[in-house]
Amino acid sequence: MAMAEQTGSSVTFYVPSATEGLQDFAKRVVPRGHNLGLSLRAGTRLDQNRIAVEARTFGDQMVCGKRLPLTWGARMRDQRWSWPQTPLLLESSGIRRDASLGYPEHAGFRCGTSRSFPMFDPIGRRAIQVVQSPLIATDSNLAGSRGIGAKDAAACKMLATLKTACQRYGGTLSLSWSDTPGLECAALRRVLGAAP
Repeated sequence: MAMAEQTGSSVTFYVPSATEGLQDFAKRVVPRGHNLGLSLRAGTRLDQNRIAVEARTFGDQMVCGKRLPLTWGARMRDQRWSWPQTPLLLESSGIRRDASLGYPEHAGFRCGTSRSFPMFDPIGRRAIQVVQSPLIATDSNLAGSRGIGAKDAAACKMLATLKTACQRYGGTLSLSWSDTPGLECAALRRVLGAAP
């Protein structure tokens, strides 16, 4: 979060629906310009009931007491997604933003863009009320089995290339980053424009 703030960026923390202390966490991060989203469990992409239950559980935690301003969004934890079923199930569960579409195995532009876009149901021939915010890279697909470290120039070079492409076309470099210690190497911080 500190690295994002140094670059003037915001972070959306995708957390499981039944996360302990979620309201307290939201009260700390939302006033700082960040947001929370729902991290849907593996295997939910085609399960209307599980998506609805997780969305309801997450939403209920956010409305207890003082409601914090949230952009309602979700991400499939396993990045597994089925077209057009998944966005339709998200829509029917009240989820209005999805950030699941990226490659699980490598970084890149799975959607052909880094710009958010409204989704469409090709079978029902209608716009749906879900916006896709494409996922461009994750720490694991940038690092591979070696992990990102200060000497991992290849991962930092790839991230710099992706960042330049996103900027060139007015998109967003959307990253999924774990909280594993040691991933904020000096080279990575330089690529993202954060102070060392």
